[in-house]
Formats: sequence, structure tokens, C-alpha cells
Amino acid sequence: MKRLLSNLSIVLSSFVITLVALELFLQLVNPSDARIGSIYNVLYLEPDPLIGWKHVPNFEFQLRGPTTTCVEFDVSVATNSAGFRDVDWQLEKPDDVIRIAILGDSHIQAIQVNFEETAPQVFQRALDESPLTTSKTQFEVMNFGVANFGTSQFQLTYEHYARNYQPDYVFVYIAYLHFNRTRSQIPHRGISQERLKIRPTYELLPDGELLFLPPEDFTEYQAIVNQSLLERGEDRTLEIPAPSTNILSHSRIIQLLKALRESNDSIPNVHPLQQEAAADTQFDEVPLNYEILRLLNEQVVADDAQLVLIDAFDYWETVAGPRGNGVLADQNHQLAEDLGAGYINVSPLLRAEKSYIRFPCDGHYNPLGNKVLGQAMFDWLMTNYQPN
Repeated sequence: MKRLLSNLSIVLSSFVITLVALELFLQLVNPSDARIGSIYNVLYLEPDPLIGWKHVPNFEFQLRGPTTTCVEFDVSVATNSAGFRDVDWQLEKPDDVIRIAILGDSHIQAIQVNFEETAPQVFQRALDESPLTTSKTQFEVMNFGVANFGTSQFQLTYEHYARNYQPDYVFVYIAYLHFNRTRSQIPHRGISQERLKIRPTYELLPDGELLFLPPEDFTEYQAIVNQSLLERGEDRTLEIPAPSTNILSHSRIIQLLKALRESNDSIPNVHPLQQEAAADTQFDEVPLNYEILRLLNEQVVADDAQLVLIDAFDYWETVAGPRGNGVLADQNHQLAEDLGAGYINVSPLLRAEKSYIRFPCDGHYNPLGNKVLGQAMFDWLMTNYQPN
């Protein structure tokens, strides 16, 4: 296996060198082609004292990115009056409607793709076209995903927002990166450039109880955002111009590599760094996060709804640290059974795709990745749905 990976690495390295040479030639023929226009940096999130931050309500903006040399998407994004990327929802649930709330981070939010391409909307259309939808039963899939959220914020989003809409099913998207975030009150710099404690979370006490930790630096965070708004203006947008010099076009190389992958069935959708977990691998965040998921399940069950865990641990193990966290899938499944919750291990489905399912530069799911995720949720409901 090591020899195979080594040979594959040599082949890919040679191919990249060839692409670089090709790119340099293309720039000599057409230098202006290296320019890629401006990119939009939008302050589309705002401070929220209950869950840390969420989308600006009733806001429309253009997202282009992720960088001036690798533009993979140019998407029109709109939020609803509740501050989530979705259409407006009626607060009171009609009698003939089954509601499904989806909790998650930027992978559920999915602002890198068009609205109809997001996993929740793929799920919605599949339900609309299925025999489950009748003249007496309609379905509403509700997207509560927000960038950089951890498990604690999934639970708090349900407690303060999602439960108000009386969902019948609550899907929560989990990977080890969300478990890691729960431990830290300081989010990724994409949320705030300053290292501020603005993530509300929990601490697990020795007796097994959860101690809530509010966002300590929330007032300072709010002041910084307000100052930024004065500089950006009403549209909350900064335009970052493309480089003026003729540089190597990163995006063209990335897109050519992507095309190669999509045309080659022999390249699996697996990261080359994937490896088995070491015997002494420690997953310190698991007890805390499991307790938060138990709290979430208690709230969901008290509201006469069902929790469903969407497990992406194995697929995201190469970026979530420590390596090998995919072995937690069995424990996650057991947790779901103990809670009486549903369980979907989406990692094998993501890895089974022959074409690349994420944007190479940005890293989030592309339309195909969203389709796999949305279809997995639909398949689970088709198998497990029980009419009242």
C-alpha cells in the first residue's frame, strides 16, 4: 500500500509540474487571462447573545471565492427573517406539515452553492417528489446551519430558535471538527480577527453535569463588528481586487486537477493521509460532546420529536485531528441507539463518489457533495418515517 501511494504521489506530482508548465505557456500567449476580477468579502454574520453569532436577517449578498486566484463559485445568498439561509417560515406549524430541522455548521449552511443545490433543499425536493408527500401530508425542511459552529451551538440553536417551529425531526450534522470547536470559546478567525471568547459552550464537571459558559467577550465583539460596519457601509461588503501582475493562475490548475479526478474512476475520494487510529489515540472532547448531544436529545424528545445523528467523522478525519477519529463511528452509532435516536453514517457514501465532492480550494462540499448529503437524509426518512 505504501509503495502504491508513493507511486501515485510521483505520478500526480509529475502531472502538476506539467500543468504548471502549461499554465506558464498559456499566460505568455494570453497574459490577461491570469486576472480574475474582484472577490467579495461580506460581513454576513452578526453577534447573537444566545448562540454567539448567526446570519444577518433578511440580507442578500454576493459571495465569490474563496480567493482572487482561485474563484470556484459566485453565488447569490439570501437569509430569512429568522437569520438563517432559507426561505421564511411560518412560526406556527400547520396540521398537515411534517417539519424537519437540520442543525450544523457551514457544511449545512452551504453558501458556496446555489440555494437549490444545498443539502437541505436536495432533501426537500426529494420529499416533494416522494410518495410520502400527499394531499394530507406536506414536508418542510429547515436549514439552521451557521458557519464555524460546534456541538454546543447546535444544541443552543435548537433550544433558542429551531424548537420554536415545532419540528418533528431534528437532524444534527457531526464530525470531530465540531467536537474540537466545542472545547474552545475562541472561534476561527473567519468569524472574528481578534482572539475573543465569543462561542457559548459548556464545561463537563466531575459529577457529569454540564456547566454553561457564556461568551465572555461578547460586548467587545459587538463593538468591533459595529466599527467594521462603519467602514464597510450598508451592504457590509468589501471588494478585494485581483492581483495586477501576471501571476500563475491557481484556479486553472485546480480546475484541471479536478477535471482529471472526475474523468478517472481509479482515483478514490479518499485523502492520502488517511490512516488507522493509533492504539493510544486520545479523543478528549468526546465525553463533553456526548453529554451535550444527550441534552439536545432530551429537549428534542420532550418536544415529541426525534433526533437523527448524521455522522461524517470518518470522511473528515484528515482535517479534524487527531488522525483516525473515524473509529468513533461505532461509538457514535451506539450513542444514537442508547438515546433512541436515528443514525446515518454518511462517510461511506461520500467516499464512494468517483468525482470530487468538495471545492478543491475552498474545501466545502460542492453541488455533488451536497447532493450526497441531502440524499442520505432522504433515504433515512424513507426507511424510518412512521405517520402519526
